Amino acid sequence: MARYYDPTSPLSKRGEEWEAKLLSNIQSAGWYAVDSWEYITQIRPHFSNIQKAKITQRIGDILSKGSSSDYYFECVVCLHENILANTPYDTGIFPVSKIDNFKSQPEKSKEMWYAFLISSDGTGNNGEEIYIKAETWNAYASKMPSKVIKGREYKLFKPSHLRGIVKSVSSFDQIIS
Repeated sequence: MARYYDPTSPLSKRGEEWEAKLLSNIQSAGWYAVDSWEYITQIRPHFSNIQKAKITQRIGDILSKGSSSDYYFECVVCLHENILANTPYDTGIFPVSKIDNFKSQPEKSKEMWYAFLISSDGTGNNGEEIYIKAETWNAYASKMPSKVIKGREYKLFKPSHLRGIVKSVSSFDQIIS
């Protein structure tokens, strides 16, 4: 089966809700932040959606500028344990392609962060926020069990995995400076 993006799926909707909330929160705190898809569309209006998608795989969902670095956030929603218990699944899924493509570039002052939301209500609007540097999560996630869904490899993880990362922070304010 071919890989595809379904913007109407519950997973996609949760991710977009979380991305919009985080973008708004960063901007409300006075930091420059922009949706990466919109940014690419502004500077490269002739790019196809496939070209934009390939770029956002490398730079994430949100671009933000601090005083010393650029910050890139990839938004990921994981359902809370209580919600997972009521589904056929007992884990969240994380695409291996993100591990392969989303990496910090310290030589260019580019910091890459995963912005996880452990959804308490099944949406991307409410829950526990956990931020983990890309190199930390990528190393950790690469050791997790895998599952192939519709021809795409995913790592399986639980909210407890996110909470167990010592090098995590609970707010974007602890990152952007």
